[in-house]
Amino acid sequence: MLNLLLEPLSFGFMRDALIIAASLGILCSVVGSYLIVQRQGILGDVIAHAVLPGIAIAIFLGIDIFLGAFVCGTFSTFVIAWIESQSRVKIDAAMALVFSGFLALGIMLISVLKSKVDLHHFYLAIF
Repeated sequence: MLNLLLEPLSFGFMRDALIIAASLGILCSVVGSYLIVQRQGILGDVIAHAVLPGIAIAIFLGIDIFLGAFVCGTFSTFVIAWIESQSRVKIDAAMALVFSGFLALGIMLISVLKSKVDLHHFYLAIF
């Protein structure tokens, strides 16, 4: 029985996957706890939905979708910080504004750009 459990560890990729999973577990719990203390617990959801315009533009331009997603996600965090610093809006309200604004922009870009790739089919294939 013990041999059956330890057999997958004889493969190098399984050992690497176990190390990566343990590292991610530690790092994500530390970062998540920090974000909760800073009242930014929804930041991951905001960034996940804010990449939609970047993906739509990247597919339309024919560049790597990960580059478009990264640029748009990073830009969304700067927009959140700018809104918080330039107004009396609290961080959670700023995140809600960026969340809904970027998601709406992404949906609008999908319908306006009429890109070469059907983005609705693209998302259905991922999920």
